[in-house]
Amino acid sequence: MSSETPSATSDLEGRLQHLQQPFERGDYAETRARASAVLADASAPTELRASAEELLARTQPAPLSLWMLGLTALLLLGLVLLAYAGHLHG
Repeated sequence: MSSETPSATSDLEGRLQHLQQPFERGDYAETRARASAVLADASAPTELRASAEELLARTQPAPLSLWMLGLTALLLLGLVLLAYAGHLHG
């Protein structure tokens, strides 16, 4: 049996819901802000901190997308430089 009182459990559920609401709406900036605030609070319950860590991890950009963005930027730069060099010699 849990040692938490019913009011402590409902408070935790309310705080979890408050943390998860922006994620469910698709507002990832607000999700990261709320999760960071929970993690900064040393007195936050372990379950709430674990949920905040999970939400932060789920709102981070995928590493592959960052690599693809960088590669696309380099390709664009290369094409611009190639076109510019072509106009200089044309």
